[in-house]
Amino acid sequence: MGRGRVLVAVVVLATVSAGCSDEGPSSTGTTSPTATSTSRDPTTSAAPATESVAEASVVAARRADLATVTELFETRHVAPLDLGPELPDDAELAAMDEPAFLATVMDATAGRARDGHSGVFPLAQPDMQLWPLQLYPFADGWRVVAALPGHDDLVGREVTAIGGREPDATADLVAPLVPRDNDASLRGRLPQYLVVPEVLAGVGLAPTLELDGQDVALDPVPARDYATHFDLFDPLVCPGLPSEVPTWDVRTVDDAVVVRWGRVVFRLDGRSHREFVDEVATTIESADPARVVLDLRDNPGGELPANAPLVDLLQDVTADDPDALRILVGRCTFSAAALMAAELRTTTDARLLGETMGGAPGLWADARLHRLPESGIQVHVATGAYGDMDRPAATVVDREVPVRWDDHAAGRDPTLAAALQP
Repeated sequence: MGRGRVLVAVVVLATVSAGCSDEGPSSTGTTSPTATSTSRDPTTSAAPATESVAEASVVAARRADLATVTELFETRHVAPLDLGPELPDDAELAAMDEPAFLATVMDATAGRARDGHSGVFPLAQPDMQLWPLQLYPFADGWRVVAALPGHDDLVGREVTAIGGREPDATADLVAPLVPRDNDASLRGRLPQYLVVPEVLAGVGLAPTLELDGQDVALDPVPARDYATHFDLFDPLVCPGLPSEVPTWDVRTVDDAVVVRWGRVVFRLDGRSHREFVDEVATTIESADPARVVLDLRDNPGGELPANAPLVDLLQDVTADDPDALRILVGRCTFSAAALMAAELRTTTDARLLGETMGGAPGLWADARLHRLPESGIQVHVATGAYGDMDRPAATVVDREVPVRWDDHAAGRDPTLAAALQP
């Protein structure tokens, strides 16, 4: 799958930071060994020679990092890929600043369908900084949907420009840098990349944000603080919509039992996955519902085997009533959650409602994290394959339900309402 190369011509720095060792702290900045001085002719200026050595040092460091990326994707990735023809030459590397080189590495490692576990993720970079906001592209425009403390007044405001452009235009420019299984997971992940000033700078944009037509100045926060506040437990997590419903939840709504399976893990909030499934089974038995609704919309996956008890239960439920199961999916239904939806779609008559899910029914996963030797950029590389690779990477839902800001702000859930209908 072809990718457009992200290259930004900038001033070459004459002095750069010392390179990180494999044992040293990670960094998202693209650093290179400090240039060393050669013997000087006292009758001439040393500046041109120093600049030349510095430039050669920068190029050598970046070339070494790209060689590492190439080796990782040729020998460690479950589906080997030759990156060589798409990588920049030495002149292009010399013309980059650090954000542009970060964008180059992102671009080289992203863009393949089914490969949403491989690439450079902002939250995997210990030194990366993000604006303290969570954005979301609705069918009726971009909005701020959550914020760190001190910025609550920004929630609900319309995003009118990012980097001096309309949000969709900036999203198109950044899209080649974002790992994805399909276009749905790309759309789900883009908001997180668009709140990283270094990413915006890497594609040649000023790191600016405009809300309701007014420029907003924000101090970025460390990736760790950002992830902790928004409960993004893994760097690969798609930033979904905030919800008041617990991550694991079962409740009766009208004549249906609604199960929220929001994370595929063996244990959550003091109970095991089997204890939760027992609670679901008890609720279904006592309610005798007309239908069961499984909500996977913001489930980013996790530990695949943890799905088994719930899958078994839902298969049993549909044995006597094939039309009983409805599954809600969306752009952030990913990895183990997408595989769960695909399995239930294959083994039952379950209907999918919502948006095209972000995860493919056949995908590459088991990502391993690797630190590039010179820049310290952290790169995930998928090492395992799961699901049915012969099926399309994007699963078409039985009923498409757009996600609109007006509904979210009013607390309405049209997707769930559609699933509750006969």
